[in-house]
Amino acid sequence: MSSTATFHHKKKGSMAEREDWWRLIIADDGEANVEHEWSQSNPFASRPPQVGTSTCTVQEFLAGDHDVIAKVELAKLLEKMGHGR
Repeated sequence: MSSTATFHHKKKGSMAEREDWWRLIIADDGEANVEHEWSQSNPFASRPPQVGTSTCTVQEFLAGDHDVIAKVELAKLLEKMGHGR
């Protein structure tokens, strides 16, 4: 059974209308990926929020142009889990 751990959550906007979550997902075979989920809403509009997810490998996430704090938090989690970088 795969395991999932949220390692960073960010809310932005005066009404917290923009939220992001980053999760470490470790599959049964040990493959580790990062899932980024987001939700952006306009509290003054009647349309539903824009939501989505994207997934990449841990290596791609750490080397890519991603949220700096999320990268630091992932590195801390990996270290705590004994995976290091």
